[in-house]
Amino acid sequence: MSEAKWPKGNFTKPGSGDTRWGPAMETKAMNIGNLKMNRGSYVGTISTLKLQMSVALKAVESTNENAPKYEVHARAPNGQYVQVGALWEKSSNKTGEAFLQGRIDDPSLSAPVNITAFRQDDASYNVVWQRPRSQPASFGTAANSNEAEGEEREYA
Repeated sequence: MSEAKWPKGNFTKPGSGDTRWGPAMETKAMNIGNLKMNRGSYVGTISTLKLQMSVALKAVESTNENAPKYEVHARAPNGQYVQVGALWEKSSNKTGEAFLQGRIDDPSLSAPVNITAFRQDDASYNVVWQRPRSQPASFGTAANSNEAEGEEREYA
């Protein structure tokens, strides 16, 4: 039996003696969707293991400089589009490149999904997600107060 080939990149191999399995400590952003211009609006999909959405961006017309550039609308099972988020235009401090950043949230989701959309050469956007970075708990201390009190942690 041949050994499985692991993708190149910042990964660790199970059984290598490293206690981390999967991506190493520095998490890379993952593409979870694509948006393309269609009849004057950006439309596309956002997909993860638990989330599959057909989405459309609706331009926000506002004179308020803090207003988002787009509202994010998802197609509901009944076919109607409902607002599930917003995207603000930002620019890179290093390159000045513009990108969109915001969040998708809905009562049906267990937690909000922070997303960033980067414009591509063909004028489409790649939608990416990155797990928020958190500081590792100190050795011997509980990660949250519920664990410190001996309560079980609930996972969604």
